[in-house]
Amino acid sequence: MNYLKFIKYSNKLYNIYNKKEIILGSLEFLKVGRYNSWVLSLKNDCYLSASCIDEVRAKIRELNREER
Repeated sequence: MNYLKFIKYSNKLYNIYNKKEIILGSLEFLKVGRYNSWVLSLKNDCYLSASCIDEVRAKIRELNREER
């Protein structure tokens, strides 16, 4: 696993890079409805395999645990 790198840009933003150091998108801590939550924003023409989606989900779970 570990096809992605999550680089912390600020307390509310992590950029997501692939193995070739190309930015794919970001995880941002945003207000969603009533609550703040980590959300995935992808760049245009970006696609993720099932294993990459699993990595993103695991990172979001980790970040949500830290916010509590």
